[in-house]
Amino acid sequence: MRAYVIGNGPSLAYTNLDLLAGKPSFAVNGINLIYGKTIWRPTHYVRSEAMALLSDNGYWKDSVKTHLDMGIPCYMSGYYKEFASGYGNYHEMKHCWHHTMNYDHPDAPSEWHMPMLCQFGGSLIVAMQLALNLGYDELVLVGCDLNYRDRKPSHFDKGYEHGSEQPARYANLNNLWAHVCGINYFARRGLPFNVINATIGGDLHLYPRGRIEDLA
Repeated sequence: MRAYVIGNGPSLAYTNLDLLAGKPSFAVNGINLIYGKTIWRPTHYVRSEAMALLSDNGYWKDSVKTHLDMGIPCYMSGYYKEFASGYGNYHEMKHCWHHTMNYDHPDAPSEWHMPMLCQFGGSLIVAMQLALNLGYDELVLVGCDLNYRDRKPSHFDKGYEHGSEQPARYANLNNLWAHVCGINYFARRGLPFNVINATIGGDLHLYPRGRIEDLA
């Protein structure tokens, strides 16, 4: 079964997401900022970043509440449990603590450890693992540009939060290494890892490329 995993990269602004309407899709974080421009809505919402709750601007609240109100399955860290109490579509994700590390940390993972979700690399990486755990065996990545920029907008919408004070190279290399961890997990077990990158452009070159027009 095929599922689409939607990132928040700049290329999403000129990606025809309406091609995915009604198809299994996993979207993350502030994806709701694009809803005014598309009829597509995800069938699953994933948010794993704990640091969002430490933000004073509370930008995360609109995105989380939007998806809880939509009634779709919302898979989120236990950090969101109190905020999401009363919603039957909230699913608390159990995951590791690798999100506290950078790629060059001596204890950084070298592979995923499914079925427990590895949070290293953020919500997009968690969404990939979740889709696999739910039985989808082919993933198509969309909007996974992998080109964060220092303290500048690095997403599909200018209203999206800017990057953190940490140098962008850490975000890029952490995300890249998280994908390598997935490749390692399957390769070391002799299992197929069927991922196609249908992102328009971007710097993620670990997977075969495809076009969303051909894969939807």
